[in-house]
Amino acid sequence: VQRVLDLGCGSGWLAVYLARQGFAVTGVDVAPPALELAGMWAMQEKLPIDFQVADIAHLSLPPGSFDAVVANSIFEHLTYDLARSALAQLKDILRPGGIFFGCFDKVGTGPGEYFQLEDGSHIYTDRAREGMLLRNFSDDELVELFAGWEIISLETIESGSRLVFARS
Repeated sequence: VQRVLDLGCGSGWLAVYLARQGFAVTGVDVAPPALELAGMWAMQEKLPIDFQVADIAHLSLPPGSFDAVVANSIFEHLTYDLARSALAQLKDILRPGGIFFGCFDKVGTGPGEYFQLEDGSHIYTDRAREGMLLRNFSDDELVELFAGWEIISLETIESGSRLVFARS
């Protein structure tokens, strides 16, 4: 059975899908209420998913403990430096040759009230998104972030988001 980490799993939709396919899934998120919902869903479906409260900045997972990591729409909420640090941690917790799959959403490019950090990340001040950090990683930045990984594919989809497949 392949061991998969669902990074920033939220209410667990991707973790549940992966567990239904027979993967051994661990889902981590910083939001306990979201994990409570995820746990209830997994329990209803009798899926043995391990949900844990964890901060992407400080993952305490053993080296080589996963075959794959999925990160759907998570990294656009991180600064460049935090994204680099998180990817270094992920590379460590993946077994050698393990797979990373991430969706880097196209965000922070439209109208809105925000201030910009030195690295280009936006902190929004408008009412709907107050305090939200959004960062649109360029393709060049993604290639830089995945230095030391084998990038299998970096694809832009119709929405403008980028899908990254990489091997540790």
